Amino acid sequence: NKFENILAFSQSFHKEDYEGLFLAYETIPMKRNINKKDITAVITLRKIIRKYHPDVIYAHSSKAGAVARIANIGLKHKCVYNPHGWAFSIRTSNWKIKVYTLIERLAAIFCQKIVCISEFEKKSALVKNIC
Repeated sequence: NKFENILAFSQSFHKEDYEGLFLAYETIPMKRNINKKDITAVITLRKIIRKYHPDVIYAHSSKAGAVARIANIGLKHKCVYNPHGWAFSIRTSNWKIKVYTLIERLAAIFCQKIVCISEFEKKSALVKNIC
């Protein structure tokens, strides 16, 4: 009953802070904002998923959560998503809120569990029909 943790992270992550805690480290080319190169992040993570065949994929933050859930489409690994705050809850333009909400609704189809860290986060997801 041993767990082997693989950490996939963006370039801004400091691997040395977690040295020795993971079996392997994999870098994903990803920027914070929605970017046309996000497809590269999805493809890279999909290759990582195929390489390690994880029992569970755990992702948190809106961007990483979307990338992980999309990368796992068709691979059928269990996926748990922990948003740590919804992108549609930040103060931004109405069209961005609509886009973020749509992305979350669609991506929710491709994970088994969404773990909310607060009652507000849970209520926000229910109001937006995320889960």
